[in-house]
Amino acid sequence: KIDSLAGLFSTIDYLLTKGGTYILREFIRASGVGRCRVLGNDVIQTYEFPLIEDDFRTASLPFDELKPIAMKDYPEATQRFCVKAAHLANSQFAAVDFMVKADGTPVILEVNCPAGLPLNWQVSENTVARKAVTYLKEKALRHEHTA
Repeated sequence: KIDSLAGLFSTIDYLLTKGGTYILREFIRASGVGRCRVLGNDVIQTYEFPLIEDDFRTASLPFDELKPIAMKDYPEATQRFCVKAAHLANSQFAAVDFMVKADGTPVILEVNCPAGLPLNWQVSENTVARKAVTYLKEKALRHEHTA
């Protein structure tokens, strides 16, 4: 973590001497990483992954070790933000991961397409898969009537 402008310049100077490609990321202090599962224009499931103590990533552990996963409701504005992110990724079914800044502003970390269901099966008795199948069936029937 770089906590000052002087530290940033020093780190950049060092990395330039090493060569290579680097990514600069913003540190967001949060209790966890939120996930909204988007299907069409709706958020059909929300939960939170805890952050690993003294680490800012959840991806550094396998899914089986990311426990406890807490079902969590997020404000309507955050959910709409996630739907928009899924649509910008050209997806009707996505898992949108985000963190919430101290001022309440959500920051998208990634949009997962496909959205992955193994973790969902552990926490919600497969309801997301059922909703996805129903959505696709209804979409196909609507398309059949308009063709």
